Amino acid sequence: MTEQPANPSPPTAPQDLTPEEVKNLFDESTAPKEDHGMSALEPALEGSDHAEANAAAEEEDKGMQAAAPILPDEAVEDNPPLPPSSAMQGAPLFSADATLPPGTPSTPPVAPPPTDPSLPPNPALVDELVTKKALHDLWKQADTLQARINAEVNDINRARTLLNQIQAARNYLLAGRDNYEEAARALSEVAYQLAFLQRVRKASKQVGVKLLLYEVAWAFLMGIAMFVVPWALRRWAPFFGYASDATNSLQSVQWLVDGFKSMFWGSLGGVTGALYALWRHVADKQDFDPQYAMWYITNPIMGFALGAFIYLIMQAGLLSMTSGQQTVMASAVPTFVLAWLSGFQQNVAYDIVRRILKVFQLEDTPPATPPPPTSGAASS
Repeated sequence: MTEQPANPSPPTAPQDLTPEEVKNLFDESTAPKEDHGMSALEPALEGSDHAEANAAAEEEDKGMQAAAPILPDEAVEDNPPLPPSSAMQGAPLFSADATLPPGTPSTPPVAPPPTDPSLPPNPALVDELVTKKALHDLWKQADTLQARINAEVNDINRARTLLNQIQAARNYLLAGRDNYEEAARALSEVAYQLAFLQRVRKASKQVGVKLLLYEVAWAFLMGIAMFVVPWALRRWAPFFGYASDATNSLQSVQWLVDGFKSMFWGSLGGVTGALYALWRHVADKQDFDPQYAMWYITNPIMGFALGAFIYLIMQAGLLSMTSGQQTVMASAVPTFVLAWLSGFQQNVAYDIVRRILKVFQLEDTPPATPPPPTSGAASS
């Protein structure tokens, strides 16, 4: 057994530090420096460029102190520059053809008379064929056409174009007999334009009025069907197995009602497009051609069919898939608007078809070409 001391010394009580000792503990100048192995070189470096570079680096490095800004002063401006407007624009939803007005293209402007071919005229034939009577008759024809322009043409721009043609024809005649053919052509173009205006007026009264009544009848029929057909479907569709509750199921009455309304709105869009085209070609451009009457007749029918197509596309969600996101239609109003636009301008529906086809488009992978034979294989 170990012997314990008889009188063990009591533990020493902790002594309070003086204020000078506490200050020395937190004073970096008096704290012991860690020896990193370069102590022998520190006196030699004092006062050198190395010490100045370290001091400048310590002064620049402010860390994440709250007093110093994170960004430099030149990067902080009162009015920072805004991004360009093109950065806020996404990909166009429809092509430029979808923004064109409905209807057939307008009649192209009158082309200037062609230049004379590089064939010198025969003076003997000119004196024999281009007689004085022919020259006087052509001049009188210019006077007659000018009088008709003043009486029949009600568009100042078109009248100015035709009068310029007559002026060119007279200048050809005054230049000599050699220009008789150019003068006759210029007057023939004026006569054609006046005859075309007569045909337009006649067709506008005979065909244009009938097409106007046809489009109004379609609009009246679609307006009535917009209220009668939903009422009939809600009353009689349950007898054929359709549920009467308002759900998005294919067996619900509401699904049928929205589908027929989409077709009616598409047909109304076709009627609106046909009426707009009729006004533009009859009253505004004055170039109505009855040869395009079939377009006016079929446009409401095409709108009816395109309305059904738009409804199926929206219900299937393919349009939202092509825009990069899948959404659920809480209301049928966007479907009706798109159906009306497709009937008004059929290029809208064609753009949707092209976008859907791109979704299912498969990339063609070219067949892999076999590697060229090596030198060993060629020698064997």
